[in-house]
Amino acid sequence: MKKVFFWPYQLYVWLIFMPLGGILTLLFSTLAVIFSTLVSPRFASRVVASAWGRLLAWLTPISVTVEGGENAQQERSYVVVCNHQSAVDILVVYGWLKLDLKWVIKQEPERFPELESVVKKWAIYLLIERSLITLARLSRKRWTVWAKALESSFL
Repeated sequence: MKKVFFWPYQLYVWLIFMPLGGILTLLFSTLAVIFSTLVSPRFASRVVASAWGRLLAWLTPISVTVEGGENAQQERSYVVVCNHQSAVDILVVYGWLKLDLKWVIKQEPERFPELESVVKKWAIYLLIERSLITLARLSRKRWTVWAKALESSFL
């Protein structure tokens, strides 16, 4: 049965989902920047990014069931770990976890000035160095700044 739907699904992914997903991502990221500025970053994360994640997941199509979500307290901080086996975990985290998210990202965005300026302006983040010698060694200065910003955002 899977073999029957493989090629039609590939056509759907490349001819419909990818172009539409790209357009929706540009639209929702623009809305997130606008709402972050005019309303609050928390609103942009919980409303705009959540709608983006749910819409793209619906287009994928995937079925998501969250167990224990009612135990998450909005005023507390949580560490959410994704292994990125696919891009679906990003959609699920944004679409179904009702948390104000902060990101731990790899250091490579520093190589792209446009991306770096967006990340530094709109997100609280922690860059991780990923060299073979110093695997996942945290920059002490950035960790301190990130931890203080994270703490103040939940007070």
